[in-house]
Amino acid sequence: MAAHTKGIGMSTNKELKGTINMGRLLLAAIVTFTFSAPVFAGNWPATAKAEYVNNCSSQMAAQGLPQSSARQFCQCAANGMEEEFGMSRYNEMMSAQPNPSGSDADRALFEILQQCQREASS
Repeated sequence: MAAHTKGIGMSTNKELKGTINMGRLLLAAIVTFTFSAPVFAGNWPATAKAEYVNNCSSQMAAQGLPQSSARQFCQCAANGMEEEFGMSRYNEMMSAQPNPSGSDADRALFEILQQCQREASS
């Protein structure tokens, strides 16, 4: 499984580095979610989603991102992935790469992460 870091465009190297780190940490948090969430057809189980956000934001904060920005990004990503993929398209989400020119799932993930990056940076 590859990290969700490809295809997120930023204007400076510093911003790009931060985005790549967010993508790597997002993947680590998704992997955590993989082992803790039963497969349901619709929304993510509330406890699994909360665990994802907590793990994701803790890992991102440990890498130097302010806790408030980390939590905002991770909550946004969880909400966006849940809305777009739910549990019914969970495997598709796990194999997606954020790529504006990729598959439907790749493009959806790209848009979610790009929007969350903008929101966390504002």
